[in-house]
Amino acid sequence: VLFLASLPLLRQGAYLELSRTPSPYFSPTLMMAAALDDRDAEKTSKSSPLSSPGDDAVEDKSPIWTFGFGSNMNVGLLQSKKGLRVLDSTPAVVPGWRLSFAMKGISLVEASWAVAQPITDRVDGASSGQGEEIHGVAVLLPREDYLKLAKQERGYFEAYVTIQTYDGRELQGRLFTKEPEKLESEDTPCSARYLRVLVQGAREAGIDAKYASPSSFFIAFIQVSLCRGVRVCVSVRQDTPCSARYLRVLVQGAREAGIDAKYVKRLETRPTYQPSEATLARRASVLGGCGAPESLPVITVAALRAGWADPPRGAYSPEEAKGLARTAILGYVLELPRDKVRFSSHRGRDLTARQSRQWRGLSLDADDDFGAPTAFPDVAAMASRKDGELAFILNWMDHYLQNAKVVGFLAEFREHLERGRESEGGPLLPFL
Repeated sequence: VLFLASLPLLRQGAYLELSRTPSPYFSPTLMMAAALDDRDAEKTSKSSPLSSPGDDAVEDKSPIWTFGFGSNMNVGLLQSKKGLRVLDSTPAVVPGWRLSFAMKGISLVEASWAVAQPITDRVDGASSGQGEEIHGVAVLLPREDYLKLAKQERGYFEAYVTIQTYDGRELQGRLFTKEPEKLESEDTPCSARYLRVLVQGAREAGIDAKYASPSSFFIAFIQVSLCRGVRVCVSVRQDTPCSARYLRVLVQGAREAGIDAKYVKRLETRPTYQPSEATLARRASVLGGCGAPESLPVITVAALRAGWADPPRGAYSPEEAKGLARTAILGYVLELPRDKVRFSSHRGRDLTARQSRQWRGLSLDADDDFGAPTAFPDVAAMASRKDGELAFILNWMDHYLQNAKVVGFLAEFREHLERGRESEGGPLLPFL
C-alpha cells in the first residue's frame, strides 16, 4: 500500500530507497576498503574478497584494473602523491553509473567529494542529469599497489564493474563508492494530501505506530520499518558544490587523460563552494576581535610543537585525549578540543605551507616541513595572485574557527610577514 501511495512522488523525480544489509544497490562482492591492510596482503586466500573468483588454490598476483572518476583520474597524482606504480591507463566509461557530488566532505573547506552511484537507484527510470554513464580513467595497478590504494580509500566500498575503454576494449575492474544511505540528501516536503495517503497506507499495513503518526501536515522524510531491517525512504538527493581546488584536480586529470571534451566541459562548469555571509562574518569577528597579530601573545614554533604536537600512540589515556589541542594557520594559534582537530598531522604546527602544498597538488607527507619557518609561503604574493590558493587556506581557518579561539600568534610567522610587508607600519595581513 505504501509503495503504491508513493508512486505520484516518484514520478516527480524522488528516490525510493530499499536498504538492508547487504544493500541491494551493490553486489555481494562489495567490501570495506578499511578492512584491507598491507600486512594482510600475503594472507589473502580464497576467503578474501581480493582473491579472483575461482582462485582457491594459488594466491592471485595479477594486476588489477581500477576505475578513477574523481581525483584518481589524475594519473600523475596517483604516482607522485599516492606513491602508486601505474602499469597502464586509458580513458573509459562505466555504463549504468553516474557522477555525483553527494558525499559529505570537510565542513567549510571541502564541502563534498565526487562519488559514483548506480543509475538503477532511480526506480522511476529517470536520468539524474549526469548522463547515462560515468567517464574516467581505467588504471592498471600491481596487486600490492592496489592494496595500498584500497587502504588509502578506507571507508569506501569496492564494486566490481565492467569498464569500456574509449578504444573499444572491455575490462573487468573495480571502483570505490559509497552506499546511498551514507550520502547527503536534501529532503523535500510533500503535501498534506500525500502525507495522509502515506499515513493511511502505513496504518493499514500495520506499520509501527511511531512511524505512522504524522507530527505536522508536511514531512521531509518518511522512514517506515517493514520487516527485518528493510526500510522505505522517500527523499531527493542533491549534489553539494565541491571546492575549487578539488574541481581543478578533477578537470586537470580528465583533460590529461583525454576524457570526452563535452564531459570535461560539463564538469568544469560545476559550481564550487563559496563561504556564506555567516562564515565570513564569524571569521571577521574572531580575527578582528582578537586584535592585530602584533598585539597577541607571542608563541614560538618550537613551543607550539613541543607542547601541542600529537603525542606517541598510547601516551594519552582516553580521558586525556579529549582535552585541548593547538594548531596554527597564517600564524594565528588556535586552541580547540582535541577531537575537533580533524587530522593528527594538524596538531602542534602551522598549516599554511601544508595547505598551500595541497592546493598545488603536492604530496603532503613527502618532505613535510612540520610547520618550520623556512617553509612559510609568501602570503603577500599569494594574496595578489587571487588564484584561490589563499582562499583555500582561509577556508581551513573557517573550519577550525567553528570550535576554536585565538590564543596567540607565531613569533616566526610575524617576522616572516614583517619582511614581506609592503610599507613600514602597514597591516601584516591586509587581506584580513
